[in-house]
Amino acid sequence: VNWNAGYGGVIYQGHPGEQGYGIIVNSEGTLQILCANVAYLESSSVLSSGNWHHVAAVRDNGTWKLYLDGVERVITNNTATPWEPSGKCYIGSSHVSYQMFNGKIDEVRIWNVARSESQIRASYGSLVGNETGLAAYWQMDEGSGSTTGDGTGNGNTATLIDSPTWGASTAPVSEPTYQTSDASLDFGLVEVSTTKDETFTITNNGGGILHLSSIVSDHEKFTVLPE
Repeated sequence: VNWNAGYGGVIYQGHPGEQGYGIIVNSEGTLQILCANVAYLESSSVLSSGNWHHVAAVRDNGTWKLYLDGVERVITNNTATPWEPSGKCYIGSSHVSYQMFNGKIDEVRIWNVARSESQIRASYGSLVGNETGLAAYWQMDEGSGSTTGDGTGNGNTATLIDSPTWGASTAPVSEPTYQTSDASLDFGLVEVSTTKDETFTITNNGGGILHLSSIVSDHEKFTVLPE
């Protein structure tokens, strides 16, 4: 998503009516999950206006998780049980028609399996369409017309309403790539109980966020401490 301003729905299952669930953005750009007539699942994660972000919501064994750019965010009321949706799935709206998303949306996917954080990060770019658990996939790359096709072959063609504007479709949030300043560093002689400072730079050249889970030494007697 690329949010401009204002309150609006990113995607919502159960439109119209006071039931269902979906991802919304409040007027300050804060991401939330809405279980209509039950609870707002609020986060403190704010979208930066005018920039592309990857957002995802997962419900696994009764617990909701919200991801922004591949990182799980803390949310309130994460065990809220939504009412069973009876309406349609809307992209760019919440459970009521006037809460339209002000911005751009691309590469929309619905899965029938609970995706892990690593799986979400690995699928920033365009998909093939036959991935396990992929129930619906709208690439929105037609460029014109009043419908957008379902890339899974499941026939979930989406109809455009209220004349949204077509734009370039390029799966704008790409997987991160990186380069390092050195393939390895020779620290030379380091005496016992002493420290030696060296600089090692990792640069993210991609369109996504690069996550470093750990920095370790190849010898158990040495400890690497990041700044």
